[in-house]
Amino acid sequence: MLTVVCTLHQPGRYTREDVEKLELLTATRKRSRFICLTNENLGLRHVQTVPILNGWGWPWAKLEMFREGVLKDKERAVFFDLKYASREIPVKETLTDLEGRKNKLIVMPGKKFRTSTEIVSWTGNDWEPAFTQFGRSPVRIAEQHHSDAEWLWVVAGQQALIYEPIGAAV
Repeated sequence: MLTVVCTLHQPGRYTREDVEKLELLTATRKRSRFICLTNENLGLRHVQTVPILNGWGWPWAKLEMFREGVLKDKERAVFFDLKYASREIPVKETLTDLEGRKNKLIVMPGKKFRTSTEIVSWTGNDWEPAFTQFGRSPVRIAEQHHSDAEWLWVVAGQQALIYEPIGAAV
């Protein structure tokens, strides 16, 4: 079973309706729950909202998905960027494929940087240091590492697997 995670940071490009679309796209027997990290009150029935606690803004707020307590200890999760709510990629097939992979951290290949955090898969609190280390000096890290994906790659090192989603032309 997988937990699906997304972030909705307002003001921003995406809306409550995008969260709802992604929740419907990922509704499958393989999904145990759907979490949205947000600074908004969504009021969606099948979406567990978790407040964004830091004012890091986009894209750094996404690191809060690694915050202690967001996931249960051994819970396997997949993060989908909200752009997949309106893209023609096989989201359910990607969930099925990722469920069978037990790599410590799975990230997508990037266009501008080595990796992308559009789709990320991990287990429990394994990557909590990516959140806490960033929180100690967010300005310095954001200046040195131009994206959350680049920072995550630095923290993960050789433990990360670069994954090409099924049918993705991203």
